[in-house]
Amino acid sequence: MNNLNTKFSQSNKINKLSYLLKNSTILSLPSFIGIILAIVAIPVHLQINGKSDYGNYIFFHFIISFGLLFNIGINKIVAVEVAKRKFLVELIKQSLKISLYIVFIIMLISSILSVIFEKYFNFLSIGSGLSLTVIYLTFDGILQGFKKFKLLSIVNFIFYTLSLNLPSIYLLINNILNFKMLIIFSIFLKLISILIILFYLKKYLKFNYNKNLNYDFISKLKKYSKWYSLHMLNLQIFDFVDKYFIKIFIGPIALAIYSIPYQLAGKLTILSKSISAVLLPEISYSNEKINFNHSLNIFTFVIPLFILITFPFLDKILILWLQDQYSIRILDLTKVFLIVAWVSGISHILITYFEAKKKIKFNTILELYFLFPFLLILSYVLFEFKDLVFISFVLLFKELILIIFRTNKLKQTIDLFYLIYLNIIIVIMNLIINMFYVEYFYYSIISLILFNSYLLINKTFKK
Repeated sequence: MNNLNTKFSQSNKINKLSYLLKNSTILSLPSFIGIILAIVAIPVHLQINGKSDYGNYIFFHFIISFGLLFNIGINKIVAVEVAKRKFLVELIKQSLKISLYIVFIIMLISSILSVIFEKYFNFLSIGSGLSLTVIYLTFDGILQGFKKFKLLSIVNFIFYTLSLNLPSIYLLINNILNFKMLIIFSIFLKLISILIILFYLKKYLKFNYNKNLNYDFISKLKKYSKWYSLHMLNLQIFDFVDKYFIKIFIGPIALAIYSIPYQLAGKLTILSKSISAVLLPEISYSNEKINFNHSLNIFTFVIPLFILITFPFLDKILILWLQDQYSIRILDLTKVFLIVAWVSGISHILITYFEAKKKIKFNTILELYFLFPFLLILSYVLFEFKDLVFISFVLLFKELILIIFRTNKLKQTIDLFYLIYLNIIIVIMNLIINMFYVEYFYYSIISLILFNSYLLINKTFKK
């Protein structure tokens, strides 16, 4: 009987892992395609319009990412609530009504600012980008709740990947496109993705404007959003402040150099976000920890192998890709940002658990405590050294500190609690070895492979 139960348990684990991998892969496809598009788009934009124009273009996309903050957690609440399959029509209507109120305020403020400062295009384009992001995120949460991962993968590809890279690639056809025209092209593509979702959800969107907002939904949103909004504000500051400082105090060319490896490495975080999107509705109503730990194991012990194995070849890859735009700084930045993206990816999965269990308060307070020291250290490094690689190490340090506290909070839930710390230490050592002692790199990589192989075989499917 025990053997039968054991076999059933192992079969259940494998089925859950299969479900996780299947849907995470579907959601991750845009990131893999995005890497290919970025490989084409970035050199094209740099060659035709120059580093300064590319830096400003990327800066615009950084700014409109603040739509995550203005969405005030509607996407997370609606993903959890839609998964319950109760009051779907009313729930979707209420979430969209609130989103539209936010959009109205954003566009009103951006219109006023455009008149006051006489920069019509700048403020209206930012307002439009922010508004579309707010609406899209609400739709994103609805699709997560419905578990429509294939459709979500398609629209994510258009909204994030295509809108960022296709305007740059289009420069090959029309190389006289200026910054404004590229921005309009990007906004148009974002609008297309929203229209696709609208078509899918049309049966839920028959608004009755005579009805008041559902105050049960509002109360849930208020209770959750105050901490979630602070969390998103923290994340936006963490993600944005280094780019802002670099653009203002060093210049758009330096921002372009900084952003190229940052974008490339950032595709890795999309994988963790895809896993998180699958996990959120699953964890919300269950104490099931199997998929959560599978996700951590995959991202903690498998991903770094692929990252570090590429290190000895990165210079050749980057030279082939960027040609005369290549520099040793871009190489070093790429190495550091790949590790930053990996550690950040683990954090995304941990944060998903907090979100699913509505325990985002701890994570938010943690970020608030560390925000000021981070800004202080970043400012010191920026003004004292003005070195982009040093700045990237500050980001890595920030991610390491945060993950220690997040992991410690969930130590009763995580199967490989202390081993996550150990693996991070080994990976950081590999990064340092590769950057300063290249001749010993292969010995260190072999040790990492052996260590992670042992952990995965003995722990992931442990009886």
